[in-house]
This record gives sequence, structure tokens and C-alpha cells, in this order.
Amino acid sequence: MSKYTVKFYSGNYPVRQKAANADKAICYIEQHFNSVTNKSADYAHAKIGSNAGRISRAMASTYANLIAKTFNVPLGFKATGGVDSGGRGDSNLIYTNMPAILLEPLFISNPVQAEIVKSVDGQNKLANAIVETVRHFFPNGGLVAFS
Repeated sequence: MSKYTVKFYSGNYPVRQKAANADKAICYIEQHFNSVTNKSADYAHAKIGSNAGRISRAMASTYANLIAKTFNVPLGFKATGGVDSGGRGDSNLIYTNMPAILLEPLFISNPVQAEIVKSVDGQNKLANAIVETVRHFFPNGGLVAFS
């Protein structure tokens, strides 16, 4: 089995991403949860930077589809396979040299999804989707950067 190392980065967005670049991370993952005034909002998606390559796009789509299937929620941004690009959140990813995705799996403003996020089972399923995605795209292991 391949060896993966996880490192968490902090600081402002450019600082974190440039530090992950310097460490030669194989990928960069930022985790968010959506929150909106509409408490029934319930779709899964992942975001990529406006300068993202095909691997970032494929990773984001793989992750979003895993979340939609795992939690039986609709896939957001269906026309692009669950992937949103550029716009709000772009600065969270555009300074990376490696494939990078911003995960937005569930809405914590949705009471049902908030309970999933708070549960151990839900957290394990969310983590497993990340693990499956990383292992699929980087089977040889390496440093995984988390923000």
C-alpha cells in the first residue's frame, strides 16, 4: 500500500498554497460546508480555481459524485459534473502548482445535513470520500495538503 502524509496549512490563502507548493504536495484540498438562508438547500459540489487543469476538474467531479451518492443528495452544477469553477472562492485555490479542489459537500444550514455533519458516521463518510478521491488520482502516495 502506498504511503500518504497529511499536512495542514494555515495563514492567508496565498501563504498556505505557496507553502504547499514548496513542500511539493501532490494535491491541495480545502474543506468547506455551504450555508444559505434557504434551509432546504441540499446539493453536493466541489470547486476548482479558474486556472485549474484537467486533474483538478476530474478530482472535483469524482468527489462531488461520491458525496451525492453517499448521502443521497442532488449533484449541483450537473452540466459540469458537480464542478464549479472560478468566481467566489477562486483565491482559495489559484496559487497552487498541484491539483487543487475546494470541497462543498453539504449545507450546514439544512437541519438534516447539519446532523449528518455532526455525527461520527457522517464525518467518517465525508472523510472516506476524500480518501477514495485522493487514492484514485494519486495511487503512489505522497504529501496531501489540507487547508
